[in-house]
Amino acid sequence: MTEHVAGLLIAMHTPLIGIVFWMTPSWSRPEHFFGVTVPADFRDGALARDILERFRRRVLIASVIAVTASALTVVWRPEAVLLLAVILFAQLGGFQWAFFTARRATLPFSLAPTSVRQAVVIRQREKLPGGLGLQLLPFVILGVAAVVLALGWERIPETLVTHWNARGEADSWAEKSPLMAAAPLLVGAALCVAMVILGHGISRWSRRVSVEGEAGRLEARRHRATLYVLLASQIVIAVLFALISLMALVPAGAGSKAAVGAILFLSMGGSVVILVVVGIKAFPSTNVKARADEAAVSGRPIGDRTPDACWKLGMFYFNPDDPALFIEKRFGFGYDFNFARPGAWAVLGMLVGLPLAMALLVAWTG
Repeated sequence: MTEHVAGLLIAMHTPLIGIVFWMTPSWSRPEHFFGVTVPADFRDGALARDILERFRRRVLIASVIAVTASALTVVWRPEAVLLLAVILFAQLGGFQWAFFTARRATLPFSLAPTSVRQAVVIRQREKLPGGLGLQLLPFVILGVAAVVLALGWERIPETLVTHWNARGEADSWAEKSPLMAAAPLLVGAALCVAMVILGHGISRWSRRVSVEGEAGRLEARRHRATLYVLLASQIVIAVLFALISLMALVPAGAGSKAAVGAILFLSMGGSVVILVVVGIKAFPSTNVKARADEAAVSGRPIGDRTPDACWKLGMFYFNPDDPALFIEKRFGFGYDFNFARPGAWAVLGMLVGLPLAMALLVAWTG
């Protein structure tokens, strides 16, 4: 059974995704409840607790079904990767259903947030976390892998594996060349560069809601946590693609299959590490008392100082009057794009286009 590494990987992610879904409501500001602006103390009421309990019950049901179906598939049809992927997407669909149901129950209690802003958009240069050394670590990892490949060039066979099937077996090859050997490193570097661009954009073109007092300090911590998650993601990506590139030095056979399995399972370990980083760095990310005192001045909840009408389906932000390219998520952790700003689309295009262009270039020249 362990030879079906792709199926096992997908199946093992279903409980992890369920845990993330369960925790997501806790990652929002106290004035945001399922994407709706509410009083800061609304979460403490019996109605909010009932809505949250029903949301988590639906998430639990969807996750139990997904985990059970995945386990049964791995036992009886471990090679059915497509079926496992369908189960995973069905779990995501269950989460969306739970979210929209909870949001609909919360909408009657929405309030307009205060329009008073302490700050507009961050345009000054802000240092990325970890300093230059830690920011360069993903690229150092990829560079070390490139050196190892160069030193072991004579050991690399004349045909390079370019794809492995669900069993971890090679099923596609290409002629040996420096470009093909370095292809995983180039794609990994492109992904890391894209994430650096994203972190730089969040640091320069996002807006802080609070900049003073305890609320401002905790918001800065939340902002930094997002940047730490991006950095952790880059390191995981660099390690994965470095190991994939070094597969060229692993002899074909059982050892190769075991190496593929180890690489795939490492991706799950990386996901857990990123989740831990979120938990350590992001919480407590809000201070109910500090924000309640601020709200008392205007008589309205603080929220993110954006109108509910600009949040389509409670998830997508579209506000042409807001100069910010990035806005804090209303449900969950991190930042969303302001899809009304051309600059946001440009950044999104680079995030998707840069790794894709690198992969297509390698495929075309190979």
